[in-house]
Amino acid sequence: MTKLTAATQAFFDAYLDTLSLQQREAMACRHVAADYFCADEVNANLCADLVLRDEKRASCGLAYWVDSGQERMPQVGDLLIVQNWNRNPVALVELIAVDRLPFRAIDADFAAAEGEGDKSYTWWRAVHWDFFAKEFEEIGGAMRDDVEIITERFRRLWPAA
Repeated sequence: MTKLTAATQAFFDAYLDTLSLQQREAMACRHVAADYFCADEVNANLCADLVLRDEKRASCGLAYWVDSGQERMPQVGDLLIVQNWNRNPVALVELIAVDRLPFRAIDADFAAAEGEGDKSYTWWRAVHWDFFAKEFEEIGGAMRDDVEIITERFRRLWPAA
C-alpha cells in the first residue's frame, strides 16, 4: 500500500467534507491507505471499476506478507482509497470483516463478493491459485491448499452510491 499523495489526500478530504464535525473527528483515528487491486494494469483498472459498481466487495492476499512484517495486518474499520493503475483515486472503502483462513476454506460466497471473472468459485480458485503460486515462486515457496490468506470484505463509502 502507498502513502497518500496530494491527489489521494484531496479525494479523502472531499469525502470528509460530506461528514459532520463529529463524524470527521471519528475518522481521525482510522488507518487510511491507498492502493490498487491486482498486479497488472488491465485488472487493476477493472477492479477499480467493479468497486465503483459495488460488484467488488472483497479482496484477499497471502498471510505471508503480514507474517514477514512486509505488510500491516488489516483491521475492521480501516479505510482504503482504491486507485486505478495510474494511482488515481477512484473510491473509498471501509473494511467490515477481516479473516485469516487456509486457501481451501474459501467458499462460493466469498468468491462472488470478490466480483471478478464470472464470480464463480471455480473461476476464483483457478485464478487465485495461479496468482498466489507466482508470488510464492518469487520468494522460494510453493502454493498449497493449507496456505493461509487474509480475506477482507468492504463497503464503498465514497463516492456515494
